[in-house]
Amino acid sequence: MNTKYIQDKTTYKPKKNMLFDTHIHFDQLSTELQQNTLADPNITGVLAVAINLKSSQTLLALQQQCPHKIHIASGFHPEQALPTASEQNELFNWLAKYQQKSDRYR
Repeated sequence: MNTKYIQDKTTYKPKKNMLFDTHIHFDQLSTELQQNTLADPNITGVLAVAINLKSSQTLLALQQQCPHKIHIASGFHPEQALPTASEQNELFNWLAKYQQKSDRYR
């Protein structure tokens, strides 16, 4: 793959070794591994994927500590048992509440 792109008559070279993890269950890592990941200058960010409400809440707390590197995808993981109607409602209500809070900061 050619790493040089011509754009507006200038040559663009992407920075070497810059990584963004697009699917990681970040809340399942040890605290030490989380800290090492966030401190690594070659990692520009992670998409931290939740598996349920508790996982979503944990990831939100982690994101608030490092918002420039942690991006979260909240929900139920498809490899888990199907959530009950009550669990679905609880998650959806939490998501709506979180969305309203995040809208205030846009």
